[in-house]
Amino acid sequence: IATFIRQRACGYGLLSENKLAGYVGIFRSPISSTSYDMGYFIDPAARGRGYVPQAVTALMAATEAQVPVSSFGLNIADDNAASQAVAAKLGFTRTNTTYYDTVLNCEERRYEKVVNVD
Repeated sequence: IATFIRQRACGYGLLSENKLAGYVGIFRSPISSTSYDMGYFIDPAARGRGYVPQAVTALMAATEAQVPVSSFGLNIADDNAASQAVAAKLGFTRTNTTYYDTVLNCEERRYEKVVNVD
């Protein structure tokens, strides 16, 4: 993972019953060289099974184990209650910062999790 992160981004497919059920990815944030943004998608048929929280948690842990990390970020639309619940469950804090996502054609709010640096 460290090699991919240093090159900019890394992503993984999520399997359920040997079928692609979703995706989780991580990439360097424009905020700082030690901040990483994450994104995910889960097929509606696979929602509610805990796949996204497990995958995001595993990817954060793997990243922290291999490269310096100060924070992780998620950008979530204000009407996406399911993703907001995932962010809250994982300890992300809602910020006042918004971005316009040109791929999804919507405004998204930043959620951030600061990593404790000893």
